[in-house]
Amino acid sequence: MLPHRTQVVEPVVGVVEGVLAQAQAVLAAVDHAHDCARFLEHPQVAADRRLRDAEVARRLGDRHLALGESLDDPAADRMRVGREGLVEISHLVNCTGVDRVTSRARTAAVAAALTTLALAAACWVIAVRQMDSMSIGSHAMAMGGTIGLGSLGFFVGVWVAMMAAMMLPGAVPAVVRRTRVSVRGVPLFLCSYIAVWTLFGIVLYEIYSPPGSNAAGAIVIAAGVYELSPIKRYFRARCRERNTSGLGLGVECVGSSVGLMAVLVALGVMSVTWMVVLALVIVAQKLLPLRAALDVPVALAILALGILLIVSPASVPAYTPMM
Repeated sequence: MLPHRTQVVEPVVGVVEGVLAQAQAVLAAVDHAHDCARFLEHPQVAADRRLRDAEVARRLGDRHLALGESLDDPAADRMRVGREGLVEISHLVNCTGVDRVTSRARTAAVAAALTTLALAAACWVIAVRQMDSMSIGSHAMAMGGTIGLGSLGFFVGVWVAMMAAMMLPGAVPAVVRRTRVSVRGVPLFLCSYIAVWTLFGIVLYEIYSPPGSNAAGAIVIAAGVYELSPIKRYFRARCRERNTSGLGLGVECVGSSVGLMAVLVALGVMSVTWMVVLALVIVAQKLLPLRAALDVPVALAILALGILLIVSPASVPAYTPMM
């Protein structure tokens, strides 16, 4: 018997809310760094800093004149003053604030990346546990010639955990770039990104029909062809570029990974083994540049897998042919 949907939805929601709450607290603590950076870069602020710098230089120059020193090279004189043990006021005025802002911006980026990976890890635990419990019933139903995805609520709960586990690691570069715009916007960015994949799952749920081995082989072969298509290359390139919203990133990454997700559907939507394999491929494609030496072998392997499903489905690892 499949677990009740609250057994899946409530843990997912609890973990997601907990992690996002911690992320919000951590990231909000360093978000003011960006406000400081924008403040320091304001034209009026920059002008005031230049005036202060000129005044400091003038005062240091007056001190040199009082000591009978030459001002032929004011910059060198200011450095000599610093080496003599005087406070480099000009340097502090111009650089200290920027250095602190840069350090805090790096902290924000690291915090966002680690939080994203922590959320993905938590979702892996949830997804694997629920998929393992579901696979027992699914195997029995497959031997009888039928298989289902459970209720919509149950499926959505498992699917959200699956997509967060599979897709968030590859989204880390986009999350880091997002922190440069707004740290507080990172949770919304991630939620909207996963929302696109959730909508994809709902559509899949509505049209899903358990494929036989021949149909599964045809789906996988079509996915292999898609991996070699210009459409795939276009969306994969777009998925790696700068995105201003989680929705935009989600749409582009769906276009990039739809072929690989079709392979998962053909081999078993709730197959932990194939979920892990395809998650590794998806993350690699998001993080590595487009190269034929890497992409073509993956596509050919998918094509070979599709042929194997048709010729000898029982020899495909972690696949239960429909009886």
